[in-house]
Amino acid sequence: MAADNSGAVAAMEMILRQLQSPDNAVRNAAESAFNNAKNQPGPCILALSTLATKSEDRAVKDMGAVLLRRTAPELWGGTDATSKAIVKDQLFQGIRAEQNQDPRRKLCDTLSAIACTGSDASSNNDVNDLLPLLFELSKSPNAHDRESALYIFAQLTDLLSEKLQPHLAAFYEIFKRGLVDPDINVQVEALRATCAVFNTFESQACQQLAELIPLFMGPVSATLNAQDEVAARLCLDSLIESLENEAKCWRKYLAKVSELMLSIAASAELEEGTRQLGMEFLVAAAENLPFTCKKMGNYVERVLPIALQMMLEIDDDQDWYTRDDDDDDDEYSNYALGQEALDRLAIKLGGNAILPVAFTIITQYLANHESWQHRHAALLAISQIGEGCREQISEQLDKVTMMALKHFEDSHPRVRWAAVHCIGQMCTDFAPAMQKNFHAQIVPSLIKIMDDVNQPRVQSHGAAALINFCEEASPDVIQLYMEGLLTRLMNLLPSPRKLIQEQAVTAVASVADSAGVNFRPFYQSFMPDLKKVLRLSTDDKKLSKLRGKVMECVSIIGLVVGNEMFSPDSAEIMELLVKTQMAQLDPDDPQSYYLMQAYARICRCMKKDFIPYLRVVMPPLLEAASIKPEIEVMSALADEEQDDGVDTYIVGDKRIGIRTSALEDKATACNLLACFVNELKGGFIEYVQPVIQLFVPLLSFYYHDDCRNSAAQSLPDLLLCVAEQGDAFAQQYQELFQYIVSELIKCIPKEADVEVMVTKVESLGEIMGAQRIQDRALLKQCADCLLEALKDRAGRIDQRRQILEDEGYEELQEILGEEGPDNELLDRVADTIDSLCKSGGESFLSVFEEADGQNASLADVFGSFLHPNGSPVEKRVALCVFDDIIEFGGVAGLKYVEKLLPFMLVYAVDANAEIKQAATYGIGVTAEKGGELLER
Repeated sequence: MAADNSGAVAAMEMILRQLQSPDNAVRNAAESAFNNAKNQPGPCILALSTLATKSEDRAVKDMGAVLLRRTAPELWGGTDATSKAIVKDQLFQGIRAEQNQDPRRKLCDTLSAIACTGSDASSNNDVNDLLPLLFELSKSPNAHDRESALYIFAQLTDLLSEKLQPHLAAFYEIFKRGLVDPDINVQVEALRATCAVFNTFESQACQQLAELIPLFMGPVSATLNAQDEVAARLCLDSLIESLENEAKCWRKYLAKVSELMLSIAASAELEEGTRQLGMEFLVAAAENLPFTCKKMGNYVERVLPIALQMMLEIDDDQDWYTRDDDDDDDEYSNYALGQEALDRLAIKLGGNAILPVAFTIITQYLANHESWQHRHAALLAISQIGEGCREQISEQLDKVTMMALKHFEDSHPRVRWAAVHCIGQMCTDFAPAMQKNFHAQIVPSLIKIMDDVNQPRVQSHGAAALINFCEEASPDVIQLYMEGLLTRLMNLLPSPRKLIQEQAVTAVASVADSAGVNFRPFYQSFMPDLKKVLRLSTDDKKLSKLRGKVMECVSIIGLVVGNEMFSPDSAEIMELLVKTQMAQLDPDDPQSYYLMQAYARICRCMKKDFIPYLRVVMPPLLEAASIKPEIEVMSALADEEQDDGVDTYIVGDKRIGIRTSALEDKATACNLLACFVNELKGGFIEYVQPVIQLFVPLLSFYYHDDCRNSAAQSLPDLLLCVAEQGDAFAQQYQELFQYIVSELIKCIPKEADVEVMVTKVESLGEIMGAQRIQDRALLKQCADCLLEALKDRAGRIDQRRQILEDEGYEELQEILGEEGPDNELLDRVADTIDSLCKSGGESFLSVFEEADGQNASLADVFGSFLHPNGSPVEKRVALCVFDDIIEFGGVAGLKYVEKLLPFMLVYAVDANAEIKQAATYGIGVTAEKGGELLER
């Protein structure tokens, strides 16, 4: 079949030329011809290979390589062995013959794709055929050959790590030679190939290559000395990724490598992108090896000044003053990266390490009266480190607050803006202490800033900081300033600057939300003007965000003042919202999001009065919640550019792209449906069936956590909605009960997100506790499901314990923070057992103590928590569970008294109040249910 392919090659060459035609009709015909050619895999793939390696036309040659790579997964299986051998030989020889790097790499990519395509789970033939050739190529006297071999190794490692692991010793020697090769390109590819191993091989295998890490500095330094910063950035990207994937391998060499990264990040002669990657490495090191960084002694003292120096790299651009939005185009600037670095370093290394160094520099910067950039950077630095240094700054919160407020009077408007930003962020990071202790200083200062009519950006940022302040302010505090605040905000609403209008509207909503019913006297002052904005045409795209924020504002005001006051306006507002919904908004129109949130609040306000609007609101909402994710699957080696708004995941040899905007819309719709179900209960009956049919499959929708969470939390309310209809719906209730519970039981053990698992377990408990359950098989399924959840929890605890052993006890605080969701899971499991005890009685008790094979029973697991090495949470929860067993387990439950009473007596005097309460409650239950047992 492969003997004479000249006709197929000529035909394919014509197709490839026509595919590049500017004429749509010609291109479409060529696409059809190419699809027809694929019906004969052998001749097609051989023709592409021939053109990719031998064509004299560069455009045809490149397209042949690209199409061969893309079609190989589809055609390779149907290609005969002879053609396969010819194709592989042509590609190999073509790589050796090609002198230009870009087309040579296209051929390398193609050969890699074919090797991966042919090396499926049952066969290693293609990769085994290729490896000896690559080993030979890596020793070639030709630098291009050595570079190509290493380039292909990196590709194969990404996709076939398990099949390549037996050859690790050979790779080690090849990589070691490559890292010190006389040719810089070979060095770069050796570094990237070694890092590919760190990114994909098992940790134990990676340790065998760890001693190559000091050699990584050679390619980085060589590319920088050659002023090839593109290649240097490729190296740095690889180093960062490998550090994040195999941090342990780096621990021994981090100090030495960090010296190079410090010099890169600090070098003003290098391009921004290169410096930023140097800083990114240093931050990634702190995030992945925090204890190692602290042990280096001067890590923070070296890194922090560079981050703050980067924040000085900002110009007094006049566009900043006139821009009518708050989104600065500095996402990739050194100024922005310096801020991000401070935030991440503070969160990971903590206040004890960061604050002394940071405050020394911040104090110096604030004292620099000649440079507004220094004062600006200092104030933003305080806002960036606040979250990570919360405990330490809290001890001197008054001093820091006054330091920031002082600069509300700074001579430079951008410093005033930074001071306002700092106070706003501190109101979030140090809430509610900021609101409670410093409202008398903060609120008047913000009111004054909102009068700064000559500086609209500063003025609007004052309203933004007020929003942060209000989020955690008590109604009593807000009440002190409502008249002054709302007067200022009312004055801002007619501003010609859209940014000021938007921030003022949101600030009014925040004041109302914090004030609650205290906002009622101001209702009529704001609602008429807010409705006027909603009446504005939906066609004006410039007003979209403002209209959205007004939707947010009127719905929050309606919710806080109550339905009685809101009802005279509710019909008109709902009419305006529905009109907006029907206006065919663009997919990226911000009004869509605000509209959904407004419906949710108005539903909470109107309760049953909202039901008539469901006929209009529900159809598009169900449609949005039913959106299937846009998923594109392609070869991991495909070179298509990634679209904005698409998250990409590498799974095996496939690259999966998921459009996130559609997922966010779906999640928002699911959240709104959950709100309607929760608020309307029986009034939602007309939509129960379609929503259950939508939500139950979403329990396993692993593309978005919020979709699963909304679905899970709504299921008990959906069943309650049916139950409220009475006996006429009894059969439907039982059918839905069986359907929902069986699916919950299936998906809980598979849930990857702990917080979503908490919701699912909680819903299972609510549903099972709503009726008497005597079906022992169902109770057993529930018990097994809970055991799996507890097993997952135990696995995560073991992982955290291993991290502590590896990284040192100084990371204890962060690790303890990660226990929060698992502790909540334990509580929800206990609550579910409480429900099962009450609904199942002695029937549940028999499955509570039933073990399967080598798996412990629930009784065994909770019994183990009572021992002295159990955590306080585990002891408390175990006592509560056994309290329930004794209280609701009937006569069979009393058999636990003899085992548990010694624990109860010990823990009844425990220093932990919650443990003490659980133990004493258990003693009381024992006395009530089987007092004679206490007398023995």
